[in-house]
Amino acid sequence: MKKLILSIAVITTAFITSCGGGASDPKAVAKSFLEAQQKADYTTAKKFCTEETAGLLDMAAALGTGVPDSIKKMESAAKLTLQDAKIDGEKATIAYTISSKPDAQSINLVKKDGKWLVAQSKDPGAAAPGTPIAETPAAKEEAMPVPAKK
Repeated sequence: MKKLILSIAVITTAFITSCGGGASDPKAVAKSFLEAQQKADYTTAKKFCTEETAGLLDMAAALGTGVPDSIKKMESAAKLTLQDAKIDGEKATIAYTISSKPDAQSINLVKKDGKWLVAQSKDPGAAAPGTPIAETPAAKEEAMPVPAKK
């Protein structure tokens, strides 16, 4: 009987964790989102993002219908590596790499109702998942020369 109860507890914990129980950890949310996106599993990816990002995923799904299966398979097999989250209040940024792409990228998250969600914006000035770090607005600001005072 004890083994049965222990088994049920382990299965329940695994189920809760796999179904978004990591919503309090931005890195876990980013990983779940990116892995689902790599597999073109946009339904699952939507569970880890804001409504605006979900709309963008719908567009990506529509555009993805023309992508050859060989490319989809290669992307889904690529190795994903995440760095630690940089948290600033209700916002977080996580740098990551995918073995199929040479540049480091970043993903933004926001905290809503106590849960971390991936926040991709239609705003071209905002860093979105898949944006190389050197091209994020913050990196561009740092790279801009400061005009000399006369």
